[in-house]
Amino acid sequence: EKEVLDDYIYKIQTCGRQLLGLIGDVLDMAKIESGNLEISEKPCLCQDLMSDIMISVNESAKKKGLEFEASGNACHSTILCDKVKVQKILLNILSNAVKYTPQGGKISLSVQEKIREDEGLSDFTFVVKDNGIGISKEFLPYIFNSFSRGLGMTITKRLVDAMGGKIEVESQQNMGTTVTVSITFSRLVGLEEKREEIIPDAFLKGIRVLLVEDNEINGEIASEMLRELKVNVDLVTNGKECIDALLEKDAGYY
Repeated sequence: EKEVLDDYIYKIQTCGRQLLGLIGDVLDMAKIESGNLEISEKPCLCQDLMSDIMISVNESAKKKGLEFEASGNACHSTILCDKVKVQKILLNILSNAVKYTPQGGKISLSVQEKIREDEGLSDFTFVVKDNGIGISKEFLPYIFNSFSRGLGMTITKRLVDAMGGKIEVESQQNMGTTVTVSITFSRLVGLEEKREEIIPDAFLKGIRVLLVEDNEINGEIASEMLRELKVNVDLVTNGKECIDALLEKDAGYY
């Protein structure tokens, strides 16, 4: 029956994602152990850094019946960081929080930025709290060992170390866990203002944009953000649809 088939498909997709995640972790560990881990720093707006994380964790927490809350001071700085690896650090920690917090529990993420005006640096403190099953005091010293809770926390620790940061875990069995990550990033002053000057709202109003995005949620969010700026948006989901749409219209239509 259709319900049974849908259930099988869902389980296959879930197992596939888990397997891909494990393969990714093993490859990451291989790079770390061989000394081939590279931190590729590029300019990144703090808000962009956090947006993908919010979407991902909101979805996984909702599916498990957990409350997820994010807070912190407004992050408007542009910093120099390896966006993918910083997101991996936070997603690894938050994924553990979701995994080890029973239904009806609560997870929170706090992001605090302390700007060092005279040095061009920003000290970031990321705090993930949950009221899940916690970690016993006997096991806590081994939390970063390979395979203690999968490779996730081992990789997280190595990535934080590679960025010159610090990670601390406080936990009590059946009471929950708090993970604090502290990393200092170089801050690029003036890029926020430059970004506003390059693309003012008045310039965007009424233009036609062809948005290509294969993630349904990301497509919806990006389309809505552009429409709020009075941009006319056509959304397609892959490269072929993109080329077909361009060929259908006159040059300069988008």
